[in-house]
Amino acid sequence: MLSFEDSSGTRWHVNQKLGGQSGLNFAETGVADGRLYLQAGGNVGIGTTAPVAKLEVEGDVRVPHGQLFVTNDKPAAPFGVANAVCATSTNGTAVFASGPTAAIAAIGPSQFTGNVEVSGTFTAGDKQCLIDSPSDPENKTLTHACIESDERFNIYSGNLVLDGNGEARVALPQWVAAFNTDFRYQLTCIGQAAPVYVAPAPRYYAPRYYRHDPSGCVTRNGWSVKSTATN
Repeated sequence: MLSFEDSSGTRWHVNQKLGGQSGLNFAETGVADGRLYLQAGGNVGIGTTAPVAKLEVEGDVRVPHGQLFVTNDKPAAPFGVANAVCATSTNGTAVFASGPTAAIAAIGPSQFTGNVEVSGTFTAGDKQCLIDSPSDPENKTLTHACIESDERFNIYSGNLVLDGNGEARVALPQWVAAFNTDFRYQLTCIGQAAPVYVAPAPRYYAPRYYRHDPSGCVTRNGWSVKSTATN
C-alpha cells in the first residue's frame, strides 16, 4: 500500500485486493474508496469499485471546451448493443441539450420510443406519420405523409376512368373509417367539363361512386377525399 499526505493533512492511499477483489484502488481517507479504480481485466471506475464497462463514472461528466465522440462498430443485435449512445433516466430527462443553433443534430435514421415534445419550430424535409393499422394493429402499420394545414387532415386521391354507363367506383380501405371523420369529396373532369357528381354511400369507408351523364364524352376524372384525422 502507498500513502500520500499534503499540507492540509488529507491522506491518499493506493492499495490492492479491495474487498478481496483484484484491482488497483485509489482511496481518499475518511471519504471513500474508488476515487479511481482499475479493475483486473482493464475496466476503470471513477466513483465506483465495480465497473462493468471499460469506463464507468458514478456522477457527472463534463466536457466544457471540446466534443465527445462515441463510435460503436459492433454488429446489430438485440438489446441495442450496436447503438452508439444509450441514455436512461429514472426521475427526469434522459438527454437534455441546448445550443444557439441546434441542440441535437442527428445524421441518419433516428428512432424515439415514447412521447416526444417539441417546444419551438419543428423543421423537416420529409414528415411522415407511422401508426398501427386500425384493421390489423398486430401485424400491419400505416404510413401517412404530413400535409401542412391549420387542421389535422388526411387526403386520399387518384384518377379514375368511367365505364360505358358513365360510372366508376373507388374502393377505400375499411381502416379509413377508423382513422378519419368529416369526409369531404372533390372530383375534377379531365379533358372538358361534364355533369359529374359523387353518389351517396351508406358508410364512409364503403366504395364511393362517381358518375356523370352517359351522353357526355368525359371518361377520365381526378378524385380526392379529404377528412379530419381522429388519431
